[in-house]
Amino acid sequence: MRKTSKSSDRQKEIFQFIKAFLLEKGYPPSVREIGEAVGLKSSSTVHSYLSRLEANGMIKRDPTKPRAIDILDERPWRQNVPVPMLIGIHKGAALFDEKNFSDVYSFPQELLATHKKTYLVRMPDDGLREAGIAEGDFLFITPQEFANDFDLVVAEVDRRSTVRYFRQDQKGTYLLKSREEEAEPCPSVVTVLARVISVYHKI
Repeated sequence: MRKTSKSSDRQKEIFQFIKAFLLEKGYPPSVREIGEAVGLKSSSTVHSYLSRLEANGMIKRDPTKPRAIDILDERPWRQNVPVPMLIGIHKGAALFDEKNFSDVYSFPQELLATHKKTYLVRMPDDGLREAGIAEGDFLFITPQEFANDFDLVVAEVDRRSTVRYFRQDQKGTYLLKSREEEAEPCPSVVTVLARVISVYHKI
């Protein structure tokens, strides 16, 4: 793309839209959203402008992710990160598939207290009421395939997913309804999918 006054103006327009979107939403826009905002129907044309902005050192992109755009001279989203809301708890990789997203929210990074990718999901049942977690409470979770004793986890057992406290010893693996519960080891294979890092409890 040959640099002209018109193309330079369009670059600025796209750059300002990305910045405004980040400030409002807390996460970057998609190529489609950029095109709709500045009147470009061709996604390849949008990509060309983004490549020009990247070459000029104004943005940085991750080609493996559809919304990975960083503004290099400023960081208007520094205090906020995108947190997708999951439709429900499903087994395996499908849990974090975009098809399982119902919406994306913006939260302050310091409140999440982690730099790991974080998701929101509602507590699916009333099995943790003894621990003060009710059905419908919001759980902040991060993908994780291991757990330490008494971590609150999303785990898969017998092709079903649940949220319970994890414990393991020489006898086997336990999924508990509270830290104090005494229970028999789980007879089936337990696959840890995520760790709960925070709970939003409605009162």
